[in-house]
Amino acid sequence: MCYVVYGVTHYFREAFIVVIVVVVVVVVFVVVVVFVIVAVVVVVVVVVVVVVVVVVVVVVVVVVVVVIVVVISVVVVMWLWLFVLLFFLLFFVVVVDCELTLLTDTSCA
Repeated sequence: MCYVVYGVTHYFREAFIVVIVVVVVVVVFVVVVVFVIVAVVVVVVVVVVVVVVVVVVVVVVVVVVVVIVVVISVVVVMWLWLFVLLFFLLFFVVVVDCELTLLTDTSCA
């Protein structure tokens, strides 16, 4: 009878050890898988944030450069038109004044 009890308890002890080893292996596997998934998610989030920041910075720089170029262009074009208009106004005043004066006086000739 003792041998039977010893045999049964021996098999239970081995089965208990196997169950403990399996549980430990499964827990370690789950922890490793969760750690890898979290690491991948963190890396993806960091990469996405960096890409978004770079894109936003590039867009802001491009917009600022375009605005500066447009403002400078508008100012230059306004000054050019101002000089052209002043030249035509001066030309018109001189020519028309001389022509009107020529009709009555010959001092402009």
